[in-house]
Amino acid sequence: MTTRTPLVLHRPGTYRRGAVIVTGTILIGASGAVTSFVCEAVDSSSGIVKTAAKTGRYTVTLLRKYRNPRVTNLSLIGPTDAALTSTDGWFLSVRNLTGQTFDIQASQVSLADANPTSGNSIHFSVEVQVL
Repeated sequence: MTTRTPLVLHRPGTYRRGAVIVTGTILIGASGAVTSFVCEAVDSSSGIVKTAAKTGRYTVTLLRKYRNPRVTNLSLIGPTDAALTSTDGWFLSVRNLTGQTFDIQASQVSLADANPTSGNSIHFSVEVQVL
């Protein structure tokens, strides 16, 4: 019987070699502005911005280019005591996904673009492969 070398996974649960998870949080302010953000894989001053002339859209630019990016999670965390309304941007989707950038789009119930309410946070997770 031949002895085989076991497959070494860089991240448990995946067969994608070099796979890493990039996570971040965006705090939304008045008129959908980015108040602050936390993500170690982006530039600390300009890595996450509200996309100019686009309602409810945020551009995330990673510090480097990766292979096969997959946005695995987008979550909206509302403020403690405020209700979400049908005109708030609470439905999140991904647009313009490349190896280094992607956009997060917030929409209302009708799927029209809308800004999230001030005080909301957006959490995201992206699985990427290191080149």
